[in-house]
Amino acid sequence: MGRVEAAPARRYHGTMKFTVAIPVAVLGLMALSPAWADVPAEARDVFDRYQSLERSFDPQLAELYDDDAVILVTRVYANGVVRHLKIPGDVYKLALRQSMEAAAEAGDFNQYNDIEFASRDGAVEVTAQRYNLWRNYSSPYRALLRVDEDGYWRIVEERMETQVPYTASE
Repeated sequence: MGRVEAAPARRYHGTMKFTVAIPVAVLGLMALSPAWADVPAEARDVFDRYQSLERSFDPQLAELYDDDAVILVTRVYANGVVRHLKIPGDVYKLALRQSMEAAAEAGDFNQYNDIEFASRDGAVEVTAQRYNLWRNYSSPYRALLRVDEDGYWRIVEERMETQVPYTASE
């Protein structure tokens, strides 16, 4: 059998500088990017917390929503039937709190990719691709965050699509 030897450190010295320099340069450009520069860090923190609370099935997730939020859900059933739901914030918050235990047992949570933030008239719009691990599908996600009267960033509108594995009656 042949021997495997480590290459001399100096041989890769230039490559190491290059691989470190690129991410640092990209992060620097992101910080200067107009799309990120005018988005308050607190709004981005709320979405980070949202993801963390969702992954840990914490009922405190409901507290990130304004009582007057509007949740717009498009349900796509296996037989192609599409239904649009409009859920008031206070109702959605109650449903979230009550469903966390069942969601944890089922492993029903999402991962978010291609997350973007944009300032819009005093609010922050979050867009992403939402991947549901329990049912194995991706769909668009959008949330609108705004500062409430107490100075906290809250979700005031959320739009998502869910895929339902059974058929719906017409």
